[in-house]
Parts: sequence; structure tokens; C-alpha cells
Amino acid sequence: MFILAACQQHKNEFTITGKITGIDTGWVFLTHRVGGQYISDSSRLLQSKFNFTGKVDEPSLYYLNLSGSPQELDFFVENTDMNIVASVDSLSKAYVTG
Repeated sequence: MFILAACQQHKNEFTITGKITGIDTGWVFLTHRVGGQYISDSSRLLQSKFNFTGKVDEPSLYYLNLSGSPQELDFFVENTDMNIVASVDSLSKAYVTG
């Protein structure tokens, strides 16, 4: 029974929710590299909050940035719930949990 309970807790997708203080609206981009190609997804920033969902085959390096900003947050994504708390002035120093 323990094995069944452990298998049920394994997620087949990731969910990233976040809040970026200092900005109310805009666009957030989540990018990763597949082979030699970069693939991006976007989420509308509303009331400083955003979210993404997706699936990865293995933990992978992703990049998060805001439209019009040269700052970038590099972090690993795996199929779990993740949370990001950041400031628009210091995106690269965000607090990532999950």
C-alpha cells in the first residue's frame, strides 16, 4: 500500500505560480532549450501574479523574464508545484520553492 500511495503523489505536470512585486500588469515569459532551439511560453501578469503549466520528461533548466526587461531568472523545473516570489528590480534574486 505504501508504494501505491507514493505513486499517486507523483505529478505528471508542473504548475508554476508566481508574484512579482513592483509591477501590476505585463507579460512573463518562460523559456527552455530543446536541442539548439529555444521554446517560449507566455503568461499575462495580472495584479502582479502569473502562472504556467506544462510537462517535462526530466528536470530541465528554464529561464523566466519580463517583457521589456533584460533581467532573467534561471531555475530548474520538474513535474511538481512550484512558487516564485520576486521583485521587478531583482528578478534574478527571486525566491523559488517547490
